[in-house]
Amino acid sequence: MGGLGIFGTFATMVGDSLFAGDALLGGYLLGLITVFIVMISLTWIIGPYTKGYGFLISAGVGTMFVTLVQWWDQWPIIMIIVLILFTIIDPLGLRK
Repeated sequence: MGGLGIFGTFATMVGDSLFAGDALLGGYLLGLITVFIVMISLTWIIGPYTKGYGFLISAGVGTMFVTLVQWWDQWPIIMIIVLILFTIIDPLGLRK
């Protein structure tokens, strides 16, 4: 874990400086920061045009980016898909 090229270098630098040399935690922290920045900026830009789904779209774009540069593993995407499906299907019948 560390990432591709310059992204792996960033994860290693953050891991070395904050987590005593753990590039995995450095990648997770950088990924979390990146997802929040992408969510805020894309929701601000495309929010009025998406009828309430701007937050989900921007979160998906940010998560896909940090997974593609290998800061996160593939399991966060699978977990997010499961949570979104659970929200849409509403198996507990919580929405009225």
